[in-house]
Amino acid sequence: MKDDLRMLPTAIGSLPYQDIGKASKVILENFKEIPVCYQLPKFSFYENMYVQYSEKLPCLVLDLDKERIYFDLSKDYYQELERFYQAFLEKDADYFALTSKYSIGFHTVLDKLRNSKSLSRYVKTQITGPVSFGLTVTDQNKKAIYYHQEIFAAIVKGLGMKGYWQAKKIKEEGYIPLIFIDEPYFTAIGSAYTSINKEEVIKNLNEIIDLIKEVDGIVGVHCCGNTDWSILCKSKVDLISFDAYNYLENFSLFKEDLVSFLDQGGYLAYGIIPSSSEAIKEDPESLTTKLEKSIAKLFQMGILNNETKDHFIVTPSCGVGSLEEDLAEKVLWLTKEVSKMIKERKIR
Repeated sequence: MKDDLRMLPTAIGSLPYQDIGKASKVILENFKEIPVCYQLPKFSFYENMYVQYSEKLPCLVLDLDKERIYFDLSKDYYQELERFYQAFLEKDADYFALTSKYSIGFHTVLDKLRNSKSLSRYVKTQITGPVSFGLTVTDQNKKAIYYHQEIFAAIVKGLGMKGYWQAKKIKEEGYIPLIFIDEPYFTAIGSAYTSINKEEVIKNLNEIIDLIKEVDGIVGVHCCGNTDWSILCKSKVDLISFDAYNYLENFSLFKEDLVSFLDQGGYLAYGIIPSSSEAIKEDPESLTTKLEKSIAKLFQMGILNNETKDHFIVTPSCGVGSLEEDLAEKVLWLTKEVSKMIKERKIR
């Protein structure tokens, strides 16, 4: 982990805009140190977080009229699966490229950085995590694809290669890739309604993380609710992103695992800026004070120490793609300002 990440601001990914120019302007103004290759779910169905990383996955169907994504396992898909695995085994990164139809933000941000005199060292982007993808996207009969072992194994590899390709492109532009694996459905782990093996979750995450690290990417995992944080602490992830505004108490229950994670060089992403109407009542001072109290609590509990207490970045609690534009802009501005303010103060 790079020491110059400490206390920097960045965003989770999704924005509410349909205007690409406006999206780029807001990102590059607020996140000069870690610009974000944004997602625009209101701009196009292709920018939906499950559709965006689905291109070239075997037997996948996109129904644009109904805005539905699913896998059709009723047809003979083995030839398609064979082509997929050949590309994977050959590390054919371009086969797994994010095209501009699926991710205008990735291409636009890199183009703008290339044509500017950016002082950024990092560029952040993201992929959808395997648990969230597998539990959300279904087969033709609406059964979660997570439970189709053969196809799900290919999905894990496909998502990993989407991260690999993005990290490779960012590195080629001279930046350090910071790739977040977005896992909103991590909240389902341990639920009576899902059957998820924790060891399999770690194995699948590590497969993706290993691919991204082959091209020197730094890897974070983001979950915006309660989950079993020990899973991430036991994986190879570099950075754990959590909703510190609402769920610090739950997060702090995993003391032993968090201490081990942090002592081995892990970083936290404090989602201290609420990605909701709660942001209306907040200002930089109130949120910086809340962040200071969060750090002090984890320090008092023995989760943080003098070495690790500033090993964090500042983010919103989640993406802002569903918010009104004015509110989203306040959330992003607050993130920048809280980062600036916390850097100016001594963390006690």
